[in-house]
This record gives sequence, structure tokens and C-alpha cells, in this order.
Amino acid sequence: MLTNKYKEQDVVFGFQSEREVQFPTLVQLAMMHYICNSRCKKCPVGLCNRGKIGQDKTGEFDPKKRRFFPFKLFPKIADEMAKYPWSILRFHGRGEPLLHPNYTEMIAYAKKVGVGTVTSFTNGILLNEKITKAILDAGIDLLELSIDAYSEDLYREFRGTDYFHQVVQNAENFIKARNRRGDQIKTRVIVSAVDCPEFQPEKETFQKFWSERADMVIFRPYHTYGGRLPSVACQSGELVPCAQLWTRFSINPWGQVNACFNDWADEEIVGDLNEPEATIAKIWRDEKFETIRKASLKKQSILKCCDNCLATKTGWIYTYQRLLQKLQTKPHNRNLI
Repeated sequence: MLTNKYKEQDVVFGFQSEREVQFPTLVQLAMMHYICNSRCKKCPVGLCNRGKIGQDKTGEFDPKKRRFFPFKLFPKIADEMAKYPWSILRFHGRGEPLLHPNYTEMIAYAKKVGVGTVTSFTNGILLNEKITKAILDAGIDLLELSIDAYSEDLYREFRGTDYFHQVVQNAENFIKARNRRGDQIKTRVIVSAVDCPEFQPEKETFQKFWSERADMVIFRPYHTYGGRLPSVACQSGELVPCAQLWTRFSINPWGQVNACFNDWADEEIVGDLNEPEATIAKIWRDEKFETIRKASLKKQSILKCCDNCLATKTGWIYTYQRLLQKLQTKPHNRNLI
């Protein structure tokens, strides 16, 4: 039976189909905890690398907690997802996914066993010729290149590094390598930026430049990661339901399941895939998760990470699967060869 639905500003919250009740549309895997080669001011990990640790009430920034997701647990996740080929596996992270020592192995394994769609993001710093070939050989369906700026100066301000020209070159080379493989390769390429006030003077130029190269350009709404970054909008007002509770299944670097991906302190755990009998499907339908969903529909918050989240005040309706559905109807951009 579908969870009761709630409509807010023409957006329906709740499960939209019986298959979404059975299994999450998007499984998001955090590849690491606070391991990154950048110093982004729009990310808690980047601020930590800058020496500005922001909100840290539970010791989440403790260097002793830094770790990679255990590769030995991954087959359990991929094998189960292969039974639901419409579900999307997204390699995410509290850091840079390409730093994971088993990154391309995980992509290749997921595709080999039948995971329908595998996606990832990267800051592009490590995207050299060797890694590009390995990623394309592994069969990734979508790679998002998070670049954030059109000019070197703004990139340096946002990222705190001098990798701008290297990243642009890496991105263009990845697209060229994809294009040279012709129609045999299904990999799509997205270039993204955080849609913050400082970016606005470059937004139009950024979009034009990358639209001529990538398959799609997207601008991600600025958010505070549960209050870990300064707010650029009012956080007061009535709570509204959050779509991610019905669309996204978030696995942390320990193999535990967070009720929300913004729970970087891992205080809102609804399951643990390390347990022998635990599965994604069981946890997704567990009463712990359903209690949280019911509260959200009533505009109530029982999660600590909701307290300082803009989405619970402004309405977070962005879902990754909608982006993929739109992208899959477009032909590949073959301008770069």
C-alpha cells in the first residue's frame, strides 16, 4: 500500500508507485568520510581542509574517523540492486569519490552483475588519461563533473586550490575520450556548479561554454548540509515535507543507513547493512523509516539534521532520477572529438 500522499505547491510527496514502496529509486553510497583533495568553501569537508570546521557537535571532523567505504561490503549492495534494475546507484561521498582505491572496480562490478544505472560525481582533479579509460571501460552511465566556476579567480576562491586549468583540460579530455568510442558507449557527462550569489556574474558564460561540450549543464541549489555551512536564505518558517525520504536511500562509509544524507554526524541511523540479515529492501520498508515519513507529511521533524536544513523550510523537490530521465531523452553531445 502506498504511503499517504501530501501535495505542496503542485509537488506530491510520498511514494509515487508500488515499485518505489518495494525498493528505493536512488541508492546513494558515501565512498568516504572527510577525505578530499580540494578545499571547497561550499562543502563541510572543504571547510575542514581549510581549518574551518564549522558546526561539529559530535566530533565528526575527528581525523581518526576518516575512512573509505569497505569494498568487501559492496557486492552485497550491488547484488541486491541488480534485482531492481530501475534503481539508480550513485557514488557520492563526504569527499572526492575518485580517491577511493576501489572506485573503478566498484563501477565495473555493479555493471557486471546488472545494476541498471551507475552514476558518480567528481571534482575532476584526478581525472587523468588512465583513470578516464578505466571509468569508461567500467561502463559508468553518468559522470558529473563539479567545476563551479568559469574563471580561474573564482575557482580559486571557491575551491582554495590552483587546479582550474587542469580540471578544465581533464573534463574536456574525458568528453573527447567518451566521444571517440562512438555509439558503443552510453556514458553521459554533466557539468555542474553551485548556484550561489557569487557565481551569478559567471553563470551565463559558464553555461554557454560547457553546453557546447557536455551533455547537460546543471546548477545545484546552495544548501547548508544541515547547518554546517552559513545560510544564504531565511531558515525560519513552517516545515514542509522533504521528497528525499521517499526517493533516496543513503549508505554511510561504515555501511550504515542514514535516514537523510545530511546526517553526516551519523546520529539518525535506520539500519546497518553489515548485519547478515539486513537488506536495502527490508530497511527501506522498516517501521523506523515509515515513522519518519509520516512525521514529515504532518510537517513535523524528528530528525536532528532537519533543524538547520533549508530544505525543510523551503521545500526540497529536486530528485536525481528526474534529471536522469530528462538526460536519457537527449542525444550525446559529440562536439568534442
